[in-house]
Amino acid sequence: MAVRAGNDTVPRVPGSAVFGSARDLQRDQLATYERAMQAHGAIARLRVGPPRLGFEFDAVFEPDGARTILSGGSRGYIKDAPVYHEFTRLFGEGLFTFNGDDWQRRRRILQPLFTRQRVQDYVPLMSSWSDDLVRLLGNSRDDTALPAAAMHYTLNVLGSTLFGEDMSSAGPVLQRAVPLINAEAAKRGLAPVRLPPWVPTPSHRRTARAQRELRSVVDDIVHSRDGDGGRDDLLERLISARDPETGQGLTPLAIRNEALIFLGAGLDPPPNALGFTLYLLGGHHQVQQRVRDEVAAVIGDAPVTADDLPHLRFTSMVVDEALRLYPLGHTLLRKATADNDVCGHRIPGGQIMAVSVWGLHRNPRVWSDPGEFRPERFDPAVSPDRDPYAYLPFGGGPRTCIGMHLAHAQLVVAVASVVRSLTIRAPDRRPPARAGLTLMTGEPFRCSFEPVA
Repeated sequence: MAVRAGNDTVPRVPGSAVFGSARDLQRDQLATYERAMQAHGAIARLRVGPPRLGFEFDAVFEPDGARTILSGGSRGYIKDAPVYHEFTRLFGEGLFTFNGDDWQRRRRILQPLFTRQRVQDYVPLMSSWSDDLVRLLGNSRDDTALPAAAMHYTLNVLGSTLFGEDMSSAGPVLQRAVPLINAEAAKRGLAPVRLPPWVPTPSHRRTARAQRELRSVVDDIVHSRDGDGGRDDLLERLISARDPETGQGLTPLAIRNEALIFLGAGLDPPPNALGFTLYLLGGHHQVQQRVRDEVAAVIGDAPVTADDLPHLRFTSMVVDEALRLYPLGHTLLRKATADNDVCGHRIPGGQIMAVSVWGLHRNPRVWSDPGEFRPERFDPAVSPDRDPYAYLPFGGGPRTCIGMHLAHAQLVVAVASVVRSLTIRAPDRRPPARAGLTLMTGEPFRCSFEPVA
């Protein structure tokens, strides 16, 4: 996709004459952004692919630029970039990629499922599934058990809260298909040249097979509904939704696409977030003990309840700090709909903009000692006036992630449950990360879990 060049005063990141920064981004997107931030400051322009045949985008690393791009909703910037085109092709159209009126209508349908109050109703389910998580980790003698246990927890929470289903039988398909499809979208989104999907490469064949498997799972869930209503979950809201003007409901394809999107966007990130958080605690035993002491004082041996969450302040700060160091939505992409000013530079309409959350969260001009794991920095008494666009683990502005309250509560419940029962041991070093469609671990999480003495 060609995008016309903009104002040359935006500093350019040097790259290959043919591929620009494509190979650097594909090899290590996160490090490429960090180097650009260190060399150029608030904003830098990168090229992917040959001039006039590939595309350029501007990466932004400071809160003011993020505010300009994210706060205006669909009025100045829209969700439109190669990776979103790939996501739509693989999962279908829906809330994640809609713009304008389509996005607003779909958001109104689904928002009631994700309010802070509604998420409180889900906490008993999270608490119940966290018992399984503790059991799996505690019984494992393998120091790489964390990813599978975290995925099991996430799959069951997602299935019981949003789909009203026991999804354990579909687990193997989902765990295989969703990461594969997400990886394909991320890879093609940064490719300087993209072969048509119908070209029978091994990667295309694997992806098409995963698509068929995933669609079959969703179709089975949708068709299992008996149509008598009585539920209030994601599928029921999609099935019963009606256009206020025409009275028409969503088509079966639209319902399936939205369910696919929530699986694609909701199944991969939480296990990695939980993995990064527990790994960090495993290397910081004083922080871990402070969480354990807080859980003992607030909850004791009882199940975690919604009433407990506001009192698990330090545990919540640990989750916040882990999401700062390892933001799952590492890059937020938009396209300018008109000429605009960002970070003191004139940006032309049509330009792709990338808010590098990874870079922003590691910017020493924004955060003191940004590489350090310090949960105390999220104590309101320490930083009462933090710029809201300095911390964007769930995005910002009108398109903040609809599931942010659900995801955060899910993490706090899991961390409280695990740390109460198990001592986590991990190397005292930062777990490596890599950029897929969302943030992923660069190697298996190696943690051991022992009963608390």
